[in-house]
Amino acid sequence: MTLQDQMLLLVLGQILTIVVLIASNFLNTRHMQRLYQEEFKTEAKIKTQVDYLERQLVEFYGPISAILAAQDLLIRQRWNPDTQTYIEMPEEIWQAIRDEIMIPNAKTIAEIITGKFHLVEGIQVPQSYMDYLAHAYFWPLSVKLQDKVDTESRRYYPFPSAFKADIDSTTNALKSQYYKLIEKRQENSPDSEK
Repeated sequence: MTLQDQMLLLVLGQILTIVVLIASNFLNTRHMQRLYQEEFKTEAKIKTQVDYLERQLVEFYGPISAILAAQDLLIRQRWNPDTQTYIEMPEEIWQAIRDEIMIPNAKTIAEIITGKFHLVEGIQVPQSYMDYLAHAYFWPLSVKLQDKVDTESRRYYPFPSAFKADIDSTTNALKSQYYKLIEKRQENSPDSEK
């Protein structure tokens, strides 16, 4: 082997080493980019889910749940569910509470359901939501007509007890999902200690 051949092998060896280093760096960079893209997609997906859950809780389930809790407190001023008896209260006060607070609250809930219908959890709308709409729309009419219509006909659309149970259970489930995603997002955050 001549000196020229040895020099050529040495140069080829160095070129091969440089090519291997460049290829290795390129592959490593591509791998890191893919990992970053996957992490970014995961973070974007979590952010989208968190944003939607926030909308559901802030615009739909939270307000309905809070109004129902207030309605329940007001009803308990008039009705004892444990003994199934009425509590003494001047009729004028009860009528004012009903007409000025409770009926407008029922209307507000109906407006939330109809105006934010796209935020209802799941594909199927629970029947209790539709039953509540019938109750909310019929209740003010039954109050207006109470002296003109017999008592039995005013009970066509009572408050659907399943509505409050459905709202409460869905609210709790959404809050649980929300907090799990927030925790997951914090775990995936570059600032979190791993």
